[in-house]
Amino acid sequence: MINEMIAKVEDECGVRIPMTYLPCFFHGKKEYSVAVEKADLFRELLKMGNEIGVHTHVAYDNLPTQDEFIVPDADALENLGFPRPKTWVAGDFYTTPNTIRRLETGGYAVDGSVVPLEGKFYHGSRRQFEIDYSKCKTQSPYRPSYEDISLPGNSPIVELPVTAYLPELCYRDQYFPLTKQKPEERLLSKWHEREKTGVDVFHIFWHPQDLWHPHDAWYPQETGKPKKIDHKLLESFESLLCMAAELEDVAFSTAYEAAKDWTTSDLNPH
Repeated sequence: MINEMIAKVEDECGVRIPMTYLPCFFHGKKEYSVAVEKADLFRELLKMGNEIGVHTHVAYDNLPTQDEFIVPDADALENLGFPRPKTWVAGDFYTTPNTIRRLETGGYAVDGSVVPLEGKFYHGSRRQFEIDYSKCKTQSPYRPSYEDISLPGNSPIVELPVTAYLPELCYRDQYFPLTKQKPEERLLSKWHEREKTGVDVFHIFWHPQDLWHPHDAWYPQETGKPKKIDHKLLESFESLLCMAAELEDVAFSTAYEAAKDWTTSDLNPH
């Protein structure tokens, strides 16, 4: 359904909206890959000019081992006949001091795992794994440090911090219990915040299930029936894309192309 919505915006606004799709490689008691299960779909998306990257996930209580699969997952995608992936995002946004070097070893060019708008948050069945991006004081692209991905450094990897995380909009009762803003208004306010800082990359990260009705997204095991799409959220996302398409100085891009453009722009300090 998201592809149909994007095609509608492209037709109505006369723009091309390439996206970065990140098939999940899950490593746990049961190993599976969306890239394998939906290979034909991703090949079609690639032919349409989209980018295919990697989203590595491990079992909830094994997050510290996640880095071990960065290179094997790139190999696996390439072995399926796809181009070597350039963009990676960590499952649960969990990174370690080893992440950047392993991304370099795997031939990646872009990471999108840093969520500066979150600060500290926790994962694991006992919330035992702290994820702290509070040191990241920018939502602009930067080259990360080997010691701390939140800080600028000398890696050739380009970090594209997350500007807006779609669950903020999906689960609005949880994230914004008192707000009267509509989802598109919150997205637009974030957009204007970025305009004020002169940043040229607006990065929205979302999972397919983020477009489900909140109950289905949080409790998929309870339903046993087709998932309900949150059409209000889908319409809000469509409104934002239409608004952006009308602006003369806005271009839609994959993560890799956005990073390449940034490296040659005046905003790149290196």
